[in-house]
Amino acid sequence: HGASWQSRPFRPTVQTNGPDASISSVLCKWDGSVVFGCGDGICESSWGRIRQWGVEDGLPKDTWTHLLRDTAGQLWARGPSHVAVLPANSSRFENRDLPNQHAGRMYLSLAEDPNGRVLASLDTALARFENGRWQVFTTENGLGSDTISSLLVDGEGSVWLGLLGHGLRKWLGYGNWEHWTSANGLRNDVVWNVFRDHAGRLWVCDEHGLTFMPAGSKRLRT
Repeated sequence: HGASWQSRPFRPTVQTNGPDASISSVLCKWDGSVVFGCGDGICESSWGRIRQWGVEDGLPKDTWTHLLRDTAGQLWARGPSHVAVLPANSSRFENRDLPNQHAGRMYLSLAEDPNGRVLASLDTALARFENGRWQVFTTENGLGSDTISSLLVDGEGSVWLGLLGHGLRKWLGYGNWEHWTSANGLRNDVVWNVFRDHAGRLWVCDEHGLTFMPAGSKRLRT
């Protein structure tokens, strides 16, 4: 009632072939229904009825510990081995597995940025789903080498990264700025001059020599 908690048991009857029918995650929808990870599948409780998704619905077996409803109405699900999405008004999940995702990851955060792109932690890296594929950001893009244990996109669109035992990091200029260092091919991080030619190549004169970046590339070449 706005001033105190009320609790009651939530034990929907779920038929599962998995070894464990326990609830691994919970997501409440605006209409009062509840989506939750159940056994090795996903279930929805709505007005006393239970709906289940499994392998026959395009959803691989996993312990679905993280659920996210994006602004397009899609349901994202993440477990130690897989990522899947249920498009709005669809009855089948689609595969969204992360590149180089190994089973058994402990920190499996999901978040959505202001442009509707989904972010996922990937140990010390960060992945973003855009244009049908995952783009992975690493130390080459300016991230540190600490494990990302949680993600948050605030009301202003800023991305916050919780670092395992090493505090909190804010992604400055998210979506507006990108930077390159010696990790991306610069000979040295002291830059003296920058020039863009008619072919769209970016030329950089740094302390130790000359590098260029072809149009559309993310790496500098000597």
